[in-house]
Amino acid sequence: MTRLEPNTRLRCSLVELDELELAGGPSAATVNYASDGSSEPWSGGKVALKSCPDLLTVEWELSGVKVSAQLDVVASSYCTVEDIKGYRSDVYENDVLVDETVIAARSRAIETIEREAGRFLQPVMRVGVVDRPNCSNMSVPFVDGRMATDIIAPVRATGQDGSNLTVRKATEVSLDVIGVPVGEFAEVVLVMGLNPTPSEMRDAVVALASYFLAPKAGPENASSMSTEAGVVNYVLAGVGGAATSLPEVNAVISRYGVKRMLVG
Repeated sequence: MTRLEPNTRLRCSLVELDELELAGGPSAATVNYASDGSSEPWSGGKVALKSCPDLLTVEWELSGVKVSAQLDVVASSYCTVEDIKGYRSDVYENDVLVDETVIAARSRAIETIEREAGRFLQPVMRVGVVDRPNCSNMSVPFVDGRMATDIIAPVRATGQDGSNLTVRKATEVSLDVIGVPVGEFAEVVLVMGLNPTPSEMRDAVVALASYFLAPKAGPENASSMSTEAGVVNYVLAGVGGAATSLPEVNAVISRYGVKRMLVG
């Protein structure tokens, strides 16, 4: 069962996307497809797919107000639920957790790694914006509040007046916007991300998701602990430049992360 909570984005692979369950248990909802801009009603069961990858926005009513969430559909996940449940069973007890809890931790781990790396490490579909402020034919699109990277292909573009526009891939970080009127912008749907996916991502997501699931014996912000053998220093996310609290995950982020440089 794929469960969606309001204001969340859940990544699912094709084999994991089964019957959809929405918070509040509504009997009907609307599914909006980024791939072709269409909308279809949903009245229970499995969601129909039109493309892969795709980004589905599901809208429904909860306590009398309209809410929404996103399904981030990909061909395959970085790791499976079973990978996380079986991870270091002598240390963790992930095997006793329900799938819903494990999937939520995996989504948090994926979001953390990709945010810190500044790129998607597998092909995904995203909606962004690109402008043409002058006569230049190339422009860098923005997706999720940052400059796009690893563009695989533009899917479609919509102008300010709702008309369909033509944009093409120029480089992995820019688009050919000759079809966009000068001084205007367009909403663009892109397939983007590393392809093939780095094999190290499996272990990184499994480890970080398991860390999120593990009960903490002490405060999570403790930077050190005194023992009979001496003082143990911890790696903390956000301290000293560490992206997460796991050095092995930080190594993957450092290896594949995008270095942002601004020239003024």
